[in-house]
Amino acid sequence: MGAFLLLLGMILPLFVNVRSFRIYGLLNEAAAARDVGLLMVCAFLLVILNSLRALPIYLGSYLFCSAIFQKNRWIFRGMVILIIIVSYRLTSLIYAIRYDFGIPSLLVILMIYMLDGFNLETVRTYKRSAVLICALIGVQFLDLIPPFSAYGFGRGAVSTDIKLLAEYFDRHNVLTIFCVSQMLIFLSMAVILSRLLTDQHRLLRSAQELSAARIQALEARKDFEIRHLVHDLKTPLTTIEALAGVTQMLSGDEKIREYQQRITDSAESMGEMISQILETDRLRPMTTEALFDYSLFQVTSQRSKDRITLENRAQGRLLCVNKITFSRALVNLINNAVNAVDPEKGKIHIGIDALDGDIVIAVSDNGCGIAEKDLAHVWEAGFSSHGSTGLGMGYVREIVEECGGSIALCSSPGRGTKVTIHVKEVVPDEPTEYHRPGSR
Repeated sequence: MGAFLLLLGMILPLFVNVRSFRIYGLLNEAAAARDVGLLMVCAFLLVILNSLRALPIYLGSYLFCSAIFQKNRWIFRGMVILIIIVSYRLTSLIYAIRYDFGIPSLLVILMIYMLDGFNLETVRTYKRSAVLICALIGVQFLDLIPPFSAYGFGRGAVSTDIKLLAEYFDRHNVLTIFCVSQMLIFLSMAVILSRLLTDQHRLLRSAQELSAARIQALEARKDFEIRHLVHDLKTPLTTIEALAGVTQMLSGDEKIREYQQRITDSAESMGEMISQILETDRLRPMTTEALFDYSLFQVTSQRSKDRITLENRAQGRLLCVNKITFSRALVNLINNAVNAVDPEKGKIHIGIDALDGDIVIAVSDNGCGIAEKDLAHVWEAGFSSHGSTGLGMGYVREIVEECGGSIALCSSPGRGTKVTIHVKEVVPDEPTEYHRPGSR
């Protein structure tokens, strides 16, 4: 948008000029009839003409520099002045028009700096432009105030002719009063608009902050209710576990005793999962083999298990994770690999190594891979290249980063995908319980 406006500013003098506004024709009529009113009309037309030609340059410079140099405000300010000066010089060379970079130009640039300083990012561009338009029109009247000529104002040919004609009529005081009153009107409008936009910005920011606070409160309430609900599951679970143990002791049938033992084991596993859910911010050290025994136990399909080869070259090494969430992340990676490989020839390899103080987990497959256009989106929440509604790679990365680790993915269409996770290895004499970064 900024570049388009700058280009428009270079083209406008072809159509918006003294000839198209008939300013000199009106001046001749005013001189012949000694019509002061017509002279004021000429002054106003000249201000509109100069404002129309200058607006795309000033507004384009502001928008262009805001987009390119948003992070460095000093470069932004310097580039605004540079672009305006260069645009003035180019226009002067192309059309043989004197574009004077004087005090009015500096005042408009000062208004641009003020708009930028207000940080009105919630206010639409056209509303900020309205402030700049009013300020630009207001300062253009300075060039037509006769007493200001001695200070470098109004050095253009048309401005000089209007002031000379007013002096010839002995109505330079009328021209001064007219221009000062118009200048004050437009500058007051610019100040009022900027004040209104600032108030609007504050209200919008307050509304956004209030909305964010409400969402956070709702999430906290939901989390609180879920934790209570999960906690309440422990009571019937304990009953199931106790009754299963009693019936196992009383039964003489080996098959029933085996089934009861499975019920007991499942109840114990579910109890552990509930405890982990209630303490999701806690990370505990566990061995690599314990983590993967637990994770692979959740892969229910035997055909999926048959495709997996596990090489653990870091047995006995410790990493600090939340057992439930981290295993879910690993299962998600395994399921992604299962979906990507051929049902008959597919292979999934899981390698675990200890390297430079890290536990390195690599899950690779020989599946269809990920298309290049999809690689940039794999970490987005809910994204799937095969229509899955699972947790997604965004969830996996979130869990890994909560453990202080990092994750990387490389893939080639037709050759397969490899996901590598680095998690800090825990030294045995370090503390045995941690909290996730950022948790309380």
